[in-house]
Amino acid sequence: MKQIYVNTLEESEGKEVEAIFIVSRSEHRQTSTGSPYISLIFSDRTGQINAFLFEHVDELSEVLKRGNVVRVRAFVEKRKNQLQLKVQEAKLAEKYDIKDLIPVTPHDIEKLFASLNKYLSTVEDPYLRALLEEVFTDTDFIKRFKEAPAAMKYHHNYIGGLLEHTVSILKLADVISTVYPDVDRDLLLVGALLHDIGKVWEYRFTPFIEMTDEGRLIGHIVLGYEYVQDKIHAVSKKMGGFPEELKLRLLHLILSHHGELAKGSPVEPRTVEAQILHHLDYLDSRVWMFDKASQYPEKTGSGWSEYWRPLERSIFIGKVKGPPENSEEGNEEDRGSLFDV
Repeated sequence: MKQIYVNTLEESEGKEVEAIFIVSRSEHRQTSTGSPYISLIFSDRTGQINAFLFEHVDELSEVLKRGNVVRVRAFVEKRKNQLQLKVQEAKLAEKYDIKDLIPVTPHDIEKLFASLNKYLSTVEDPYLRALLEEVFTDTDFIKRFKEAPAAMKYHHNYIGGLLEHTVSILKLADVISTVYPDVDRDLLLVGALLHDIGKVWEYRFTPFIEMTDEGRLIGHIVLGYEYVQDKIHAVSKKMGGFPEELKLRLLHLILSHHGELAKGSPVEPRTVEAQILHHLDYLDSRVWMFDKASQYPEKTGSGWSEYWRPLERSIFIGKVKGPPENSEEGNEEDRGSLFDV
């Protein structure tokens, strides 16, 4: 069956459809006459839609629990100018692709990973190169790293989000190292790569993005610190040692990248590479938030976004977006992609 997405349901108004969704909300209610029904929100990678079940409520209560992935047959209708689904049948979906159900990075994951590898190949320090090889020869880890989100809500919260965030910081770190030539470029790049590595174990898809027990109890900073510490130990055994100061500087990058004790870092940045990494991490997450907020205008033509809770403000979008018509600057093919390899 070809998957039908939320953002295409408008085309099926007045028709019956069959599709797979996540149950994002499920509430038992009563009509004005006292009859039970279930008020639902279904979601997939393209958005959410309200849905209602008025028949077989007791029979389908377990199937339509929040967090379940369900295959539904439903009638697409519009009430008060808003599209909704009237559910006819529902059952647990046995086979589905998680990438159909939750958002995925808009960039090609394999191109992102190739871009990451391009930067890693420029690291010259033999111990750091050996460490990268130790990390990136684990195929199971690579798969998880490519799919991991960077957060639950605040930035890059989708499949491939961690990889996208990491590549952005690698690009920024590479540029910064040319502006400040006394910065240890190898150390900064490897720190950029590994600073959020603990998020591979901090989050899981259930199919929502949720924190694991390790994520709740330990957190990605300590999880990443322990993982890199173990990999350094493995490299040390193979190479007959690992420079102590290099180890301390790298682990410090991971532990201090949130910048402040109040924001979760066990220590504050105490090397120039650590200070740079903290600001690049903050910069990339904030730019992402501004870009996301700009996609939700307060009202048509206002020039402002809705109030964006992570930023604690509305942002100015402007009433004119993009270059004038027929402008050469508007040619996307000429500019290329941010993530071109």
